Amino acid sequence: MSSAEDSSLKRKAEAWLAADPDPETRFELEELLGRVGTGELPERAASTAELASRFSQSLKFGTAGLRGALGSGPNRMNRVVVRQTTAALVSVLQELLGHAPTIQPPTIAVGYDGRRNSDVFARDAAQVASALGANVWLIEGVIPTPVLARLTLHQGCHAGVMITASHNPPQDNGYKVYWLDGAQIVPPHDRAIEQARTQIGLLPADLAQLGTGDSGRQPGEVTSIPSQQAIGEYVRTTAEGLGKLLPTDQFTAKAPKCVYTPLHGVGWATLRQLFEAVNLPVPVVVPAQSLPSDSFLTVAFPNPEEPGTLDMVLALAAEVEADVVLANDPDADRLAVALRQPDSPQRQPNSPPQFRVLSGNELGVLFADGLLGLSGEGAKDCLVGTTIVSAPLLEKMAVACGAKFGETLTGFKWLARLGDHQPQKMLFGYEEALGYSVLPELVRDKDGISAAVLFVLLMQFWTEAGTTPAERLRELAAQHGLHLSSQLSFRYEGDSATKTMAAIMGSLRSDPPRSIGSVKIVAGRDYAELPEGDSDDSTGGSGEAAGDPPADSAAGQPVSSPGGSPADRVKPANVLTYYLQDGSRIILRPSGTEPKLKVYLEVIAPAGSSAPQSQTTSESQFQDWQAQAERQLEVLSEGVKQLIAQRGVAPAP
Repeated sequence: MSSAEDSSLKRKAEAWLAADPDPETRFELEELLGRVGTGELPERAASTAELASRFSQSLKFGTAGLRGALGSGPNRMNRVVVRQTTAALVSVLQELLGHAPTIQPPTIAVGYDGRRNSDVFARDAAQVASALGANVWLIEGVIPTPVLARLTLHQGCHAGVMITASHNPPQDNGYKVYWLDGAQIVPPHDRAIEQARTQIGLLPADLAQLGTGDSGRQPGEVTSIPSQQAIGEYVRTTAEGLGKLLPTDQFTAKAPKCVYTPLHGVGWATLRQLFEAVNLPVPVVVPAQSLPSDSFLTVAFPNPEEPGTLDMVLALAAEVEADVVLANDPDADRLAVALRQPDSPQRQPNSPPQFRVLSGNELGVLFADGLLGLSGEGAKDCLVGTTIVSAPLLEKMAVACGAKFGETLTGFKWLARLGDHQPQKMLFGYEEALGYSVLPELVRDKDGISAAVLFVLLMQFWTEAGTTPAERLRELAAQHGLHLSSQLSFRYEGDSATKTMAAIMGSLRSDPPRSIGSVKIVAGRDYAELPEGDSDDSTGGSGEAAGDPPADSAAGQPVSSPGGSPADRVKPANVLTYYLQDGSRIILRPSGTEPKLKVYLEVIAPAGSSAPQSQTTSESQFQDWQAQAERQLEVLSEGVKQLIAQRGVAPAP
């Protein structure tokens, strides 16, 4: 790095120090500048590289808002970034609403979860927004993300801000923005906020110096709402919505025994109240994980998709001989489910029961099966949807019952708007990363709490009908083919992670692979080559796709809202899809929330000669069929690992 670049970094850091009200991040930055510290000061090269990491770029809106590690500088999550972003949000809202002092000021709801500094960031956001003329509903006390999404919609706010990093590692935090329609922001609003943030620059550390300037606007009001009040409204309306979907007062079947973990997050209090509101027995909770904690001590990653994360709740389920395991991520917008396996004849009296964790796709199609079945003939007036990386089984189910189907890019910010301006009612949407919207009219985002309660109600419904979730999955497979999916994540560390992933994606575009392992690629699709527009968390790169998808592939249809016209198509994205000769499919994309390359694998075994012929297949027949597909999936997984190893830097362990 040249001396001029070094000096520029130091000037940026000095200006940041003057605007930073946080003693901890100020000390951190002063250490990097060599002003303070105990023991040996950091090497010049190391401190310069760290300054470059923090000040050479800024956090940007990805799949679900801003997210990053806590620390000083524009490329980290801190109080300065929160203040800047809030000022930019207010500026964009005022631009849309108009500048005249007589025009209604924007109203913003602000909530936060239990992560480190979440409460501090929320209060900073409220203070900045009000100082700049916005009225603020500030929720005092931790809440799940769906509660904030509900409050934004219920109160008719122009925007909502949720301080959360969802399922990210403990050192991260984030800033999620909802728009006046109750869904997360999409282009052009996210880009407008980023641009306004650049123009606004650094705010004074003392917010008393921050005013409405010569606009003539008066400072807005901050109205504190106790968290229990916001949670209570969510519980009441959600219980009513679930009751309309599935009245249970006539059920005679015993409710399943549940165990639950919020993974050190904020879901337990709300979930418990919702169980009580619909007259279900409250689950047994994992004691060590029941209360919010910013350290997440019992899990390596607080993400229910990560191996080992559910170990404690599965152990408790075995101990109490539960029927079903429920797990939310820390902000409770995702849901994982594990089902008790049927006891084998060889099971010893004192041996614990076994549980199987459902994949995100399995859980998604079970919700769809239940909701479409409950709709009866009304399904023809309903819309269901999912994302391009989810199983195409949902479309086949929709066609079978006459419902409308739609597909979007990854991210609920797209999926929540799938039903906008459509004649059909949006009934259900899901993404395979454990995100489910079962009451879209109440919460326009994924909601792991309402989904958890609905799944337990559906288990009662299926019991009344003489079936089980496992049997329904077998019947759906016999009818539509067995869809078996899995996911690989290649995690990269440091500031080079984005460049590494971009290099891999660029390599795949410039030199498309011809096979995955020994299986030939017969077609491909590059979603960066959709019509021009803003890309969703794209890291750049374009090139030729391997070819067109198979004509009979459901996933090969245009990615669009239910209208299907070119005007309805979503924006381009950094996603590659390959269709293989054996009928399998893989999709690659850089994550929009974490530094990892995500690969989605799917094997489809059509209903036919190799499949059980009856829709009432036995468990043993289904297991044999599934074992064959699992072997195919393992081979595909190894082929993908080889491909990534050939094209890029080895991922972090």
